[in-house]
Amino acid sequence: MFTPKLPRMSAFIGGWRRCGTFTGRTRRSEYWIFTLVNILVEIGLFAATAGSAAALDGRFTAVPATLEFLFLGYVLVSQLPALAIAVRRLHDTGYSGFYYLIQLIPVIGGLMLLVQLRTDGTPGPNRYGPDPKSREPYLGPPVPAYGMGFAGRMAVRAGIVVAIIVTCSAGGAIALHFAPDPGDDTPSGPMHSGGANGAAAITGTVPAGSKRSTTPVRVNADLLRVCDGWYYPAAPTFTGLSPHPALIGVRDRTFGDDRLVRPKLHLPYPATKPLKEAWYPTDPTTVQVVACVDQVGSGGARLTDCAVSEPSPQAVPMKAADYQVTVYEVATRRRLAQEKLSGAEQSCGLLVVVGSDGVAYADLSDDQLIGLLAKYIEE
Repeated sequence: MFTPKLPRMSAFIGGWRRCGTFTGRTRRSEYWIFTLVNILVEIGLFAATAGSAAALDGRFTAVPATLEFLFLGYVLVSQLPALAIAVRRLHDTGYSGFYYLIQLIPVIGGLMLLVQLRTDGTPGPNRYGPDPKSREPYLGPPVPAYGMGFAGRMAVRAGIVVAIIVTCSAGGAIALHFAPDPGDDTPSGPMHSGGANGAAAITGTVPAGSKRSTTPVRVNADLLRVCDGWYYPAAPTFTGLSPHPALIGVRDRTFGDDRLVRPKLHLPYPATKPLKEAWYPTDPTTVQVVACVDQVGSGGARLTDCAVSEPSPQAVPMKAADYQVTVYEVATRRRLAQEKLSGAEQSCGLLVVVGSDGVAYADLSDDQLIGLLAKYIEE
């Protein structure tokens, strides 16, 4: 008996070429090579998606969005060739393709299917076709009629191509819709780097009742406690040359009493890596100042209506809101600044955050916060 060598990529490509073929037999090595490569491709796409999102600090831009839709699209369309090759592998062992459904039995079903998929095929021809390990001609009965003919296989392959195109097109459209303007990613103008000693000219007082922490800063949640009256003597002081790392903690009516870290601001000008790190520090132990943003007014005028689809289609009113921004030094809780601003971010966007009162509020824009905090971070 002749046993041909099966190249690895030929097995993977062959699985896709026979994606609509549920007749015939597939040898054990071909099935496991296809399955392994398929899993590796999925892991690679997922890692690329997660890595690009992490590199961009979670910003939903064109690159991670497109990779995400490519990953989801591949997982979706790869189900058909994976099913087809599993059915042919069962045929090789003499079992009907319906045996694949045994995995629906909890726990034991999946194990029984795995054992059968690992079993060597029946020697010589069986009722599903010739032995894939042999070059001998098959003179047995024709393949059962439940498989797809040529037209059916071509229709399935055309459907897969259309699904890939639609998926990638949708991913691209949504990515472009979510992504910031190209100017946000590649801003023009002079490079900002810091290096000034403006901190020496900034004074402030420590509010009464401030509490000293006996433990150092470890995570962002520790820094958010500065807004609630705590300070950390072991933290770096607001002195010396800029940039001075800062964290922004936001509390508004939408999230109740919870204070959250403000997402990364989009600087409208080029900045050096140390300056970008100061605007959105990844190491909490380096932070020198905390900006506490509190919503202090919510009875403003109705600005617009935002259409939402969940939990039911409706128009949610967006109202004006006022915010108080207080800047503290982490090491002493010295109050460096306090200003009141009205939210300028009045666009609904694709994600509308609605409070328990059924209202969305105009948020502070990136430009507002950058204009206020640049003095303490960059100068």
